[in-house]
Amino acid sequence: MGDAARHSGRGHRRISRKTSPYVIIGTVQAVVVIFVAKLLFALPVRGDLVALLAAMPLYSAAHLILGFSVSALAENQLQAVEGAVFFYLPSMLLSGFMFPFQGMPVWARIIGEALPLTHIVRATRGVLLKGDGVSLVLSEMLPVALFAAARCSASGRGLPASY
Repeated sequence: MGDAARHSGRGHRRISRKTSPYVIIGTVQAVVVIFVAKLLFALPVRGDLVALLAAMPLYSAAHLILGFSVSALAENQLQAVEGAVFFYLPSMLLSGFMFPFQGMPVWARIIGEALPLTHIVRATRGVLLKGDGVSLVLSEMLPVALFAAARCSASGRGLPASY
């Protein structure tokens, strides 16, 4: 095995070790939020809730990997925070969470399709409100998985030894 491949494998293992507890926390938070919304606000769950909750670790991991790579590239805490805002603010605006996705200009929809939040919003709406199931969740999580893999690959190579 070449030195570059060995280093890349170590980077992925480091990312996995650092993010795994937070993936679990993010998944538990999703379960709690949906349960409380169902209990207090009579949230309708018309579709396959198990499929949606099974997708939450992937969504959490995608965002954690992104945050991890932003912090690894930043020289200080202020740069890390600015990098996170640079990504998360457009995510909120372009995901269809705040504004109807189909009402956006084509260029905004193209950018929105690359964002994990767009896909989890669609999957959540589909499962909770429209009665969709596993097929929708899987089709929406494929781009999230590709995003996570690309970010993990890029950040695994660029990590300093201190991480």
